[in-house]
Amino acid sequence: MKITLLIIAFLLLVFLIQLGIAPAGVARQWREKLEANDSLYMQNYDPGLELSEVEALARKKAFVKAQLELAEDDSIHLIVNLKDSSIHLAIHGVTIHTSRLPTIENDALLKSIPNKLYLGLFSDPVPITSIQSTIVKEPIVERQAPKDPVEAALNAYEPDTLIQNPAYIRLRLVHGIDLVLEQHPNPSFAEQWTRFRFRQESRPTVGSRVQRMISFRGQEYTPTIRLKLPANDIRALYRALPAQPKVVLYY
Repeated sequence: MKITLLIIAFLLLVFLIQLGIAPAGVARQWREKLEANDSLYMQNYDPGLELSEVEALARKKAFVKAQLELAEDDSIHLIVNLKDSSIHLAIHGVTIHTSRLPTIENDALLKSIPNKLYLGLFSDPVPITSIQSTIVKEPIVERQAPKDPVEAALNAYEPDTLIQNPAYIRLRLVHGIDLVLEQHPNPSFAEQWTRFRFRQESRPTVGSRVQRMISFRGQEYTPTIRLKLPANDIRALYRALPAQPKVVLYY
């Protein structure tokens, strides 16, 4: 019995340690990727940019640089500005839609990374590799053709009966970061339940966690930025995005 308890306690300790060091492992992977893909940037980086009085200016410069690069693209893309709590749709440098963000939850790892890593990750528009959503991308309303002009005139004044699902989107960025848009508020139980199920979809299963723990491979960790805004704004943003969107991120 004691041996069993000791084994369980040991495995639990291993699991907690793996969870604790998982963010550091993600940061290490980012550094290694930057060193492999842009070794010149890593070698020529000015340590003075880490000074508190310069750090904010360097990030603002990176934000402007990324927007200028994005303006050269013909497609609609996202600009997420956590500094002023806003999210935008833009094309050719022109903002065509803006939403305010009443609630922002930024990942602790992202908030703690040094400027060297931040500038390496976000000085350019970041491609979005996958999108998961509860929203219908192209809503279609089916209606029966009218039999005569009188019925057609009556149908013209019928309200839109399109069912609107709760609005939740998960944008997976190329760096392995999740940008999640959640509708706010969530007044009904159905909407809260949809949010719960949507969040569970991105979390590792118990089986995969146990397998990684036993094999000492370390636990998975996905840095997540969670933004809450009105459902109609989320639907507008999602339906405007092209097949291969990019995002400019600033915080």
